[in-house]
Amino acid sequence: GDLQWALADGLPVAASGAQDAPEGDAQSDPYGEIRLGCEVVSFEVVNKGSAVRVDLADGSHVEGCLLVGADGVHSRVRGLIAPEFAAPRHVGYDYLQAVVDLKTAGVETNMLDFANNVHSGDAWETWGVGLRFAYVPLRPPFAYWFASHRNGLKGKVMEHSRVTNTSTVPFPTAVAKALSHWHAPVADLLRATPPGAVKRTHIAEVNLPSRQWAAADKRVVLIGDAAHAMPPNLAAGGMSAMLDALQLASLIRKAATNYGTTAISDESLSVALKEYVKELEKAIGPKSGVKVVVNTIGPFQDFADYRVARICAKLGVSYVDLADGRDYVCRFSDYKVSNGRTPETMNSFATKKGCVAIAGASSVPGLSSAMVSDLIHRYNVFAVEKISIAISPGNHTPRGLATMRSILGQVGKPMQWTKSGGRGSSRTTTTGWWKLTRSKVGQFHPSMKNPRRWLSAVDVPDLELLPEFAAREAARVREKIDPSRCNLVPLPLLPCVEFRAGLEAEVMHLGLYLLSFLVKTGLVRDLARYAPLLKRISEWRVFREAGSDSGGMFVELVGWSAPSDSVVAASPRKLKVVWRLHAGSGEGVQIPAMPSVIIVRRLFADWTRSLGVRRDELVSRSGLVPGAHPCVGVFDLADFSNAVKGYDITHDEVARFLE
Repeated sequence: GDLQWALADGLPVAASGAQDAPEGDAQSDPYGEIRLGCEVVSFEVVNKGSAVRVDLADGSHVEGCLLVGADGVHSRVRGLIAPEFAAPRHVGYDYLQAVVDLKTAGVETNMLDFANNVHSGDAWETWGVGLRFAYVPLRPPFAYWFASHRNGLKGKVMEHSRVTNTSTVPFPTAVAKALSHWHAPVADLLRATPPGAVKRTHIAEVNLPSRQWAAADKRVVLIGDAAHAMPPNLAAGGMSAMLDALQLASLIRKAATNYGTTAISDESLSVALKEYVKELEKAIGPKSGVKVVVNTIGPFQDFADYRVARICAKLGVSYVDLADGRDYVCRFSDYKVSNGRTPETMNSFATKKGCVAIAGASSVPGLSSAMVSDLIHRYNVFAVEKISIAISPGNHTPRGLATMRSILGQVGKPMQWTKSGGRGSSRTTTTGWWKLTRSKVGQFHPSMKNPRRWLSAVDVPDLELLPEFAAREAARVREKIDPSRCNLVPLPLLPCVEFRAGLEAEVMHLGLYLLSFLVKTGLVRDLARYAPLLKRISEWRVFREAGSDSGGMFVELVGWSAPSDSVVAASPRKLKVVWRLHAGSGEGVQIPAMPSVIIVRRLFADWTRSLGVRRDELVSRSGLVPGAHPCVGVFDLADFSNAVKGYDITHDEVARFLE
């Protein structure tokens, strides 16, 4: 490889940081001597600038054509190059970490049956306010976890000592108390951790300017954490250093070859190091920056809380969220962003910045609108009369507290509903979790367990966004139809749109229906206040064991379909088509995330070319329209089908003519 070439072809490299190499490598390395336990004291250019000498703490020295500082976040070489950046600074949080034996602690069963969601072989990370927790499976029955929490040291200089950087500590009481309320199996893992097994690491950052990553006149270069330290949860520090080394060796060889020599001359080294810094900036430097933020934590129910989206728009960073709150999504484009004295709408601001801001990249309205558009165009529907959408997760699917608060906050409260096509007069008011009905045979996917489920009205963005969207898509079909060959009958301007949700366990669904009367009559102000209590009750064994891990969704569309081009003259026919989705094995939790996955994949379709690309250029390449808007018609059925490959998620459709 390139690095082997650099060492084997007479290009000695004095590598700082070799004290961290495994002892076994010292005996087997064919390319040079590895000396352990060496500390760099100083270095200087010698031999009229053609070499560099490194002085070590034991009084000895080594020489080479280039000093590579690979000595980590507390880099001594970096301190010699730029004394003002010698010491890293605290980023403001610590890592608490430990390895636990799940079997000995008696929580292995809970981990293997983690609500049929996160299996024992999966690593995962959960973010909260001021806290993060991650789990990584090791060789059974062992597992590793870490938790990060704020330490109040942000910006302060960190001592140059690995001993003070990492130490064994008791688990902080405040952190343990906060994490005890998190989802399973966080509390189980903490209980499984023996006393004295928790290690604390102060996380540091290095803000060394990229222009100081290399200096050809001093024959020195930094790689890995010595130049650009990153948090350990990214699990990329060591790999980053190796990639830097390979990139550096490749550029040195290329430059030397261009100068017609195998030696590293001043000219070739200068060219190689400039290219190295340039390429590294593309990957992790200031030009790379954050390209897109995916907001999965909300809150999405308060339409005034656009703080994350607003910050992204001001920075020109693309933004995607998984919101399904009606007001939040529907008012997103017109939200006013302060821009000096003249406030601008979120849409105007994002458009000027050349970024995208998309709200509602979730099951609704992201996936539902994609399916409506697909059905309209594939079945040549030039007028839509009614759209019915329903979602019913499997009872074994984990219930997040935020999701429960969202649903409970609507129960028993007034909401807008449509009773027939048209404008204005078609709107009516109903009550959340009313409009009780049972799904018909054939509406849910045949593979779904317990397909005849109770469904109730829920307020979602689709009720406001889909009527105009469906009418617009149908108008596009209508424009392509020759009126002389098809009688385009007059129909309502806007279709009726209904959305319902259901719980698989009948006792839970009907119980919530009865609770809606307490809110309706004013005896209870808001069920969302009781979400933690109701969540604990729903996890009682009698409720938890009811139902299955099988959930589903359907989008039913009724409209008028034009005949195919092969028919010379014919009348349109009324059509009902149902798109049906089934998620088994508890993988229904993946579906709300898929729209955001699709959007991010589109932004980074050619990720190798996205390094160093400006944010606005990344958006223009993706085909996404700059600006802020709801996730309506952003992707299609093919995108979704590709995204769910590998999951126990299937979908089909059935259609029949009504007249």
